Amino acid sequence: PALRLGFLIVPEDVHAGLVSIRRAADVHPPVFDQLVVADLIADGHYERHLRRVRAVCRERLEALQDAVTRHCHGALRLRPVHAGLHAVADVANDVDMPRLCDAAAVQGVELMPLSAYYAGEGPQARAIVLGFGAVGASDVRKGVEKLARAIEASRVRRRRRPPASR
Repeated sequence: PALRLGFLIVPEDVHAGLVSIRRAADVHPPVFDQLVVADLIADGHYERHLRRVRAVCRERLEALQDAVTRHCHGALRLRPVHAGLHAVADVANDVDMPRLCDAAAVQGVELMPLSAYYAGEGPQARAIVLGFGAVGASDVRKGVEKLARAIEASRVRRRRRPPASR
């Protein structure tokens, strides 16, 4: 986005229309930047970069999955991640969501309730969004350990009922 560049691979029959729309939207495309990025792609540098990024992100996601399994003891259930740099984790019913968000912040863990992205009426998911793209695998593991402490501090303790008298 900072370069104001993007590309589309489109069917031939819509090509001319898209070029017209592009020219109408921005009459001064960054020609030099386009040439540099075109060379980067043509020379295979972009593809190599993507392979490296995918490998790093896979390692971070695997660290997140392993740490959640190891430290959260069923209080979080990660949903499948097929793409992207964030994971959604469903939160156990015995965890108070507002308290969890506050406790995580105290621990230095940044998370967002999934409900923050919901604009509709009705029940909202008991889930959190965890970013892993900008954090190294070892820091992901440390962050999940802190998150596990926040979860424990946020559990709703149910009172035991006294035995019924006869």
